[in-house]
Amino acid sequence: MQRSTRISKVAEIAERDEKKAAEKLQNALKNYRSANNKLQELADYHNEYCDSSRPSTGKLNISNLQDTRAFLRKLNEVISIQKSVVNQCEQQLETARQHWLEKKQKTMSLDRLADTYRTEERAETDRREQSRSDDLNVLRFTWTQHQEKAV
Repeated sequence: MQRSTRISKVAEIAERDEKKAAEKLQNALKNYRSANNKLQELADYHNEYCDSSRPSTGKLNISNLQDTRAFLRKLNEVISIQKSVVNQCEQQLETARQHWLEKKQKTMSLDRLADTYRTEERAETDRREQSRSDDLNVLRFTWTQHQEKAV
């Protein structure tokens, strides 16, 4: 089996690994975007709630104010947790991106190596064919010379 054929099979395996890594990268990106969207929704809800819960024209109810503050504390806790989730997703995204880049570089290197091997094999085949052609021409010339002397 030629070197180019062997390395091409290895390159195919590397390409499958790269595709799997790309799928994981896509999933990590999807998870990051989803987590980030949830965080944005929570922040928007927090702002809307703050705006709508402001006491209107001097009516101040302590009980409502305490309930609002308690709810906002819980909402802030949820936002803090969601920020942690976003950070984790971002780290997973970066890890998946690095993994995919490594797989991509390996695949490209193996493809280049296979191309180099194919080029070398073609050159070797061309040299052999040229050598055979030269040998055949020498034989023809010798045979023609031999025929001319025989006549």
